Amino acid sequence: MIPRPFASPLLMAAVLGGAVACALAASAYDGYDDGIEALTRGPIHEAFAHPVSPDDGDRYIVPQRPPDPIDELPPDVKPAGDNIVWISGYWLYDDDFGDFVWISGCWRAVPPGRSWIPGYWRETASGHEWIAGFWKDADTRKIVYLPQPPETLEQAPPSAVAYEDRVWVEGTWVWQPATLFRSGRYAWRPGFWLQARPDWIWVPAHYVLTPHGYVFVDGYWDYTLERRGTVFLPVRFPQRTYVQTRIRFSPSLVIEIGFLTRDLFCSPRRHHYFFGDYHAVQYVTAGYHPWFEQSGRKRSYDHIFVHEQWRHRDDHAWAQKQKSDYERRRDHSEERPPRTYREMEARAAQRPEPERKDVRAARPLKDVVQAKESRVTFEKLDPQRREEAASRGGKLGTYREERSRWETPAKQPEPTPTRKPEATPARKPEATQTRQPEPTPARQPEATPARQPEAAGRQSQAAPASREKPHTVRPPESPVVSGPRRAGGAAAPPATPAMPKANPKPNPREPREPDGGRRGRR
Repeated sequence: MIPRPFASPLLMAAVLGGAVACALAASAYDGYDDGIEALTRGPIHEAFAHPVSPDDGDRYIVPQRPPDPIDELPPDVKPAGDNIVWISGYWLYDDDFGDFVWISGCWRAVPPGRSWIPGYWRETASGHEWIAGFWKDADTRKIVYLPQPPETLEQAPPSAVAYEDRVWVEGTWVWQPATLFRSGRYAWRPGFWLQARPDWIWVPAHYVLTPHGYVFVDGYWDYTLERRGTVFLPVRFPQRTYVQTRIRFSPSLVIEIGFLTRDLFCSPRRHHYFFGDYHAVQYVTAGYHPWFEQSGRKRSYDHIFVHEQWRHRDDHAWAQKQKSDYERRRDHSEERPPRTYREMEARAAQRPEPERKDVRAARPLKDVVQAKESRVTFEKLDPQRREEAASRGGKLGTYREERSRWETPAKQPEPTPTRKPEATPARKPEATQTRQPEPTPARQPEATPARQPEAAGRQSQAAPASREKPHTVRPPESPVVSGPRRAGGAAAPPATPAMPKANPKPNPREPREPDGGRRGRR
């Protein structure tokens, strides 16, 4: 904008000041072009981190069909290590936009002994539902789909007991197969105290709901967030980009791991973690809750928070500080983090250089690689290795489609009763009439009120038909699988703890210590 000659000096100063601010923001911005908006709030790739809260039967249905996948090319640098693989991105619905955003792919350190079963969108009569992915035991080729487990008996860890070196792991129901003398049934495995490890997070046993039944994923060791690889910002594409043209997108804006745990939210209904600005009160009713909310909420046990709380065990006010920071941002909108990368850079440009790191939730990958304080070592990929990683991402997309096919129950045709001919006297040919089949009334879909995008996630749907007996599927091997287990070194996880005995008729009892040790009072 060019000020008119008769404009006042005050107006000219304001215009020039705004132009300078815009110039600073433009010079600081190092994001994507062609209208692609990088978001500093949104879902975290489910393969990088996913919640393990029990399913509450509330389905998350969205009204729109997801677009076709983006042709995604991995960056030309990756964290060093043979266990680091590229896991391609996918679409996820955003209630605020009323549209889908692209969850960029990530470089992931595959958990030892695990293979990745990616999530997918399932079409239903009411819309589309997201079926969560999970890390399967790589040593077991089969997937067992179980009946719906009973409601959890877990309430809270015993407050009278505390360990300096341990974390509490919630109990769970486990399936006991049928024998000659009894049918299959569920038994309750109580919670226990687990020896904590500074570089490893114990992912507790949990169930994943699918159209075919419930998949039980037993507990396993995973890397801490800073050792899991590199996760990139989600992006929003202009509609014309992914509808009218075929583009090849390569993510380059890395999420700072420290910011993930500063503003981390969980939505069990959506089967994802979310980071950034979800502080407003309306997000609570929409199914988002901060990661520290555990007490009195059966479905909000968060293993990442439990581990971080243990790592800050010397700071007795750490957990309360997480809550206080959340409440301050909830009550004061000006304290909330920016929602886009462009807004973040503009806000950082207005601060002194030493304070800009407190605002930047993400950085360009090239800056992360060159950072001297980084604990991660990166390696350059030649074009061939880069294309091989992209090819694995394409195979993973095909694997998503395969999973949707083997988990979609086949519709059995309804048997048509055979109508016996009535005994009638012979009739003359001219009087013979051709019997027309009785019209079958068309089945009309149930009338449902028009839904707003933000209300789509609150649509309650019936769970898949419960199977009385387990059903086993032998799927093809996933393109993302861990390498051979090492006997020692950083890649070798701690030993799997011995689990408490499961009881089909549980009674309240003292929590068991699966791996021994003495109690330590704080």
